Amino acid sequence: MAPTEDEVPASFAITMFHIVFMYATNITVVSKHSGQVVFNNSFEKLRPLRGVLLDTRKQQLLGFSHKEKIMIASLQGED
Repeated sequence: MAPTEDEVPASFAITMFHIVFMYATNITVVSKHSGQVVFNNSFEKLRPLRGVLLDTRKQQLLGFSHKEKIMIASLQGED
């Protein structure tokens, strides 16, 4: 389920080229360059999502819920 227009993100993360918005059941990634949505995924089964974490050591963007950790994206080559 996509977030509604007036829904406030529960968490966010900023990489060099993207802004990641985390909602209770959805993660949306927007390109800082174009302003376009480049990733949008529902995580209904893991509801509610609790946060996003930028792991600079492993170059990964992670989302997590009370049930488990989810790798959203590898940041390799984003420099």
